[in-house]
Order: sequence, then structure tokens, then C-alpha cells
Amino acid sequence: MKTYRLTFVFSSGKELVQEVKADSPENALRSIKDGEVYTFVDKDDALIQANMENVDYVRVKEY
Repeated sequence: MKTYRLTFVFSSGKELVQEVKADSPENALRSIKDGEVYTFVDKDDALIQANMENVDYVRVKEY
């Protein structure tokens, strides 16, 4: 398992970062679709993240 940092870029310009353990970048993104990593401190951001409606794109980087 590798650690991937996913950066969610919202239409508002705000960015949120989530680290995920996965064996490939594709599986790291799949874990988002499966709803496994919605753990943000800010309640408003968590609500936005849960439905993914305002996300323009996600950057994936291996760490």
C-alpha cells in the first residue's frame, strides 16, 4: 500500500486535502467514490465533500 494525497479543487477555488492508502492512483480515487474518506474537520466542507457536487477536479500525488 502506498499513500496518495488527493487534493479536491472546488468551483469556489477552495482546496481540501485528504490522504488515502491504496495500491494505485486509480484505487485511491475509487475509494472516494465508495465514500471511505470523507473526514474533514470543517462541517461545511464535509457536507460539500459528501455529495461531490462542487468539485471541479481532483489532483492525485504519491507520497
